[in-house]
Formats: sequence, C-alpha cells, structure tokens
Amino acid sequence: LSTEEKLQKKISEFAVKNSKGIFIAIIALIAAVFAIVIVTTSVSNSREKNLVKVEELADDYASLDKESETFASDVETFIANCTELVKGKRYPSVKAQYLIGLAYYDSEDFAKAYDAFMSCYNLNEKIYLAELALVNAAASAESDGDVDKALELYEKISIDYADSESAVVPKALFNAGRI
Repeated sequence: LSTEEKLQKKISEFAVKNSKGIFIAIIALIAAVFAIVIVTTSVSNSREKNLVKVEELADDYASLDKESETFASDVETFIANCTELVKGKRYPSVKAQYLIGLAYYDSEDFAKAYDAFMSCYNLNEKIYLAELALVNAAASAESDGDVDKALELYEKISIDYADSESAVVPKALFNAGRI
C-alpha cells in the first residue's frame, strides 16, 4: 500500500474505533456555538433595552414639573428607576447615574448630587459624560458650601480635559475665577 492509502486506512480505522467520541465532540461543538449565539443575542437585546430605558428616563426627567406639589415624590420615584439601570460602566449605567445627580441637584440635596456625579465620573472616565459629571460635582460642592472641593475639581477639569473641545474647560476656569 502507498503512504496515502495507509494514511486513509488509519484515519478510517480511527473514525470507526472512536465514532462515539467524535459524535459527542461534534454535538458539544454545535451546542457551544448555539449557546454563544444565544448569549450574544441576549446581551445585545439587553443593551438595546437599557439604552431605550435610559433615554425614556431622560425624557421623563425633562418633563418633571419642579413647581409641582408632587415633585419630591416624583424625584424619589425617578431616582429609584434610574438606580435600577446602574449596573456597570457602559453608557446606560453612566447616563442613569448622571440623571440621578441632576435629580438630587434640582432637589437641592447637593451632598447627594455631588456623590452621584462623582459616582458617574468614576463609572467611566472616558466618555463625554465624565467631564459634565465633574463640572456638576464641582457646582454641587460649591452649592453645598465646600468651595475648596469645588476649586479642586475645577482645577482637575482644566488639567485633565485641557485638550477637550467641549465647553467644560472654559466653564471650569470661569467658575474657578468667579469663586
């Protein structure tokens, strides 16, 4: 027999001898691929749902009437709804945390607003909301009477985001000068 025929014979014998194991391995591979597809689809759908939820929450926040008698309870409900979305470092979580900060600020609970904005910043320092969160954290600290903390944050903004094209650095410098 030629080498090619010997190789074919050995492969054939191996396949016959190990057919059960090969079959199980193929089934396991198919199951793994199927599981990966399901998990990927599920995660993608979850992210989409969270994006939609956080944008709905932003719309809800914009429609809150600050002059309403129910404003305080509306804000509490709003914050609870936002808190449910804060589950990681992705945009929906960061935006939900940012909205919590805004709600506390508008409720004049500046200490909680500061904490919420700093938490937003710490969740993901690389997205545009981080700059805004720091500016708002500084404004919250200032409104709470802690001008030293506010100045420290305004300085951090002017250094860390000096190359940013947003209006955050000029606003931070202006507010630091104003203080």
